[in-house]
Amino acid sequence: MKPTITLPYEWTYPRFAFGQQTHQGLVIGLEYLPDSTLLGDTIGAGWRYSILPHSSSRFLKHFKGEDLPHCHSESIGLSQLINHTQALIAQIVEHPDYKRLSAQDKQFDSSVVAAKTALAYLSSKINSQHKPLLRLEVV
Repeated sequence: MKPTITLPYEWTYPRFAFGQQTHQGLVIGLEYLPDSTLLGDTIGAGWRYSILPHSSSRFLKHFKGEDLPHCHSESIGLSQLINHTQALIAQIVEHPDYKRLSAQDKQFDSSVVAAKTALAYLSSKINSQHKPLLRLEVV
């Protein structure tokens, strides 16, 4: 059974999901502040997001939902899009509807394998062409 999070009826639905890419980085945390709380009254009610700016970041950034614009694919790197797509494929494969359909038609599995293979190939091409801008040597 897939884990489910149930939100209270009066809460709005979050604009971003775990693992979603934004202009500021990757969403790795969500927090909701209701109106009826001291924090909600003080800093504003609604969704707040914890963002990891880069994969090598040591610190998180925190944003209110309205301060975090959606990311368009042309503004992020190709390797980030590949990683995001691979994560989406992993979610699709675990979805109950996909499992039901793939049990009826084995072509579904071969399509997913082909997509994973294409992404892996593209990723390897990007990584092989990546040359460091600066080379450091230990003396």
